[in-house]
Amino acid sequence: VLATREGVWQAPALNVPATTGTTGAGDCFLAALVWALDRGDAPADALRWGVAAGDAALLHPRSPRPAFQDTCRII
Repeated sequence: VLATREGVWQAPALNVPATTGTTGAGDCFLAALVWALDRGDAPADALRWGVAAGDAALLHPRSPRPAFQDTCRII
């Protein structure tokens, strides 16, 4: 969920089992969200980038960070 002065947006995330490593997914989400907002993306688009980056991190749990290409495929 992202709430700003312009409105509130919600985006679904992957359903991840508790046994799957999720370390870093939140960091990836936040980094992509801030990056998108900083470059001037609309809040809804920035939220999509954030969720895509977090999802990409979950799809590759042993990787130090998701590849940009993986994030782009999800978005």
